[in-house]
Amino acid sequence: MKKILVLIISVIPFLSEAQGTLDWNQPTRGVAIALDNQNNSYVTDYDYNPAGDISLTKRDPQGNLLWSTSFNQTDNTKWERASWVETDNAGNAVVVGTLMSGYSNPVVAASIIMKFDVSGNLLWRQIFDGPFDGSSTNKCIIDASNNIYVLGTGVGPNGLRTRVKKFDATGAVLWDYFDNYGVGAPINFKFTPDNHIVIAGRGVTGNINGYSKIDLNGNHIWNVSPITSFTVGDIAGDAFGNSYIVHGTPTSGGGTIVRKIKPNGNEIWQRNFTLTAFRIEVGSDNFPVVAGFPIAGAGAAFAKINSNGNLIWLNPDADGPNILLLHAMLKLDQFNNAYLAAGQLGALAICKVNSNGSNAWTTVVSGSGAVGLEIGTDYNVYAVGGSTVRLLQSLPCIVPGNLTSSNITPTSVKLNWASVPGAVQYQVWTRKTTATTWRKRTVPSTKTSATFTLLDCGSDYVWKVRTVCNASPLTTSAWSGLESYTTAACFTGGEVDKTTDADYNSSMAVIFPNPANDYTQISFESTGLFHVVLMDMSGRIIKESTYMIDEDQTQQIDISSLQSGIYLLQITSAKQSQQYRLVKQ
Repeated sequence: MKKILVLIISVIPFLSEAQGTLDWNQPTRGVAIALDNQNNSYVTDYDYNPAGDISLTKRDPQGNLLWSTSFNQTDNTKWERASWVETDNAGNAVVVGTLMSGYSNPVVAASIIMKFDVSGNLLWRQIFDGPFDGSSTNKCIIDASNNIYVLGTGVGPNGLRTRVKKFDATGAVLWDYFDNYGVGAPINFKFTPDNHIVIAGRGVTGNINGYSKIDLNGNHIWNVSPITSFTVGDIAGDAFGNSYIVHGTPTSGGGTIVRKIKPNGNEIWQRNFTLTAFRIEVGSDNFPVVAGFPIAGAGAAFAKINSNGNLIWLNPDADGPNILLLHAMLKLDQFNNAYLAAGQLGALAICKVNSNGSNAWTTVVSGSGAVGLEIGTDYNVYAVGGSTVRLLQSLPCIVPGNLTSSNITPTSVKLNWASVPGAVQYQVWTRKTTATTWRKRTVPSTKTSATFTLLDCGSDYVWKVRTVCNASPLTTSAWSGLESYTTAACFTGGEVDKTTDADYNSSMAVIFPNPANDYTQISFESTGLFHVVLMDMSGRIIKESTYMIDEDQTQQIDISSLQSGIYLLQITSAKQSQQYRLVKQ
């Protein structure tokens, strides 16, 4: 019987959320999927028949077929088995696979790599290292310079070994790395945030795992092997050069062991946790998340661990009543939510767990199990198995981070924060620590700062910011924590130098949107009395208003009746006057 989700200090029931909803399901089967920067999906598959080929299919984000291509190899004694697909920075697709010999009892013949452009044209293709050397491929990854790294097996000085082979963007071979340290047959590899590669392997016979780390020049850094494990394992790295290894105990039912390894290969700690995990990823918070089965039975279980090896949360029943099998891939998104590609008998499934360990959603689609998934820049989930699907989910409205204050003068300050994906506006409030009334500002999503003027010199202030993800109905994030700043000391003696004082030379307002359709907004940069005149380019006054700006420093202007063209907004205060160009679409 499956258990409910148990956190360290609380119990949270299974939640069914209206996210992860199926958008489209196209009948393109595949063994791997990749996305380009525009969220076009590339799926690779193969035809298990004499002279069978590897295929590559491209669909747009709406699921429409753009093209399908293959290299036509005509040797009836051989066929091609696809392994992986990856895209580079230009949107080209790299496919790796294995050339197989024979049909009823096939044997591994050689390795294949092909590169296709965005239109499906073959740029280059290689069979390596020979027409029948017994090598194979598992996976490929591509770095920022479009160099390609291929994991598989190859014949080195000591015979057939796990191998990483590096190609440049043109297909030229740069180096070969052969495992001579007992890692075993290749299982997985990935880049680490410190710009290295970690490799996980498994013995061909026996319950033995092995792990290693190399640099991008193919130099061996360390290995950890052999490790007796009832289950296959995995490895991932953090931004500090540490690596996290997951594997099982020597016998079934003993739980999961996670190890933390220093950059030099020395072990820092190892811990045992009550689930059967065999996949691991490290989030942007540098904490590892593991995924696998509950300690007993099928399903989807997750755990998150901190850098000291302490359990942050454990979710032994992330899939609720679905009882997932066929676990294939673990991914983390930019918010450190976790996704598991899995399946049931006759169904494709994706299970999502929130970053705090609570259940998000599990979506099951008819067809064979999911073997790969990607999270698009649109925050939707693309997966492949017996078909190719897109699951829709809303981008969360998150609190801005990286809050700083700068350009502090006796009477002004610039408040800064990091851009939030999906933001349409930001709301920024500030006040003196001794005051109860906030000065408020709304700024467009294209800006990540707000300048407040007419402040009191030598005074302590606090400020906060939140994200507006939808203007109507208003949808916002929570407020950030309060940040503080102190204005510079007051001037002593003499008059204010108006050539340098921010009250005289800073921009009086921000006009947005601009260009605009029916409405635009004026976000005043200070408080006080303002006279606003809207004119055409000949100087004819169309409308004018006077505003006393105190707390709400944003005013909306109706321009729906205007003809398309360029207009002028004249804003005048007691101290200055400025003109702004406004484009009506």
